[in-house]
Amino acid sequence: IIVKDGKSALISAICLGLGGDIETLARNESVTTFVKRGAKEARITIELHNSQDGDNWEVGSVITSQGKITWTLGEERATKSQV
Repeated sequence: IIVKDGKSALISAICLGLGGDIETLARNESVTTFVKRGAKEARITIELHNSQDGDNWEVGSVITSQGKITWTLGEERATKSQV
């Protein structure tokens, strides 16, 4: 991936999508700032290469406009610690 604009947005998405804390980013006061104004939620999907058994891992996260974050691993709901 080559990103010229929005590099920090990409880094933020990766960090939050993989269960990182907002404090790690030192940019925003609340996760709600990552939800587009007027939208109900923001969705992040990250696919990680798995060289062991061939099936890549997919991590999904949803950030609501109320600040709640939920995660999935593949199609299954997951906790932050599982991510």
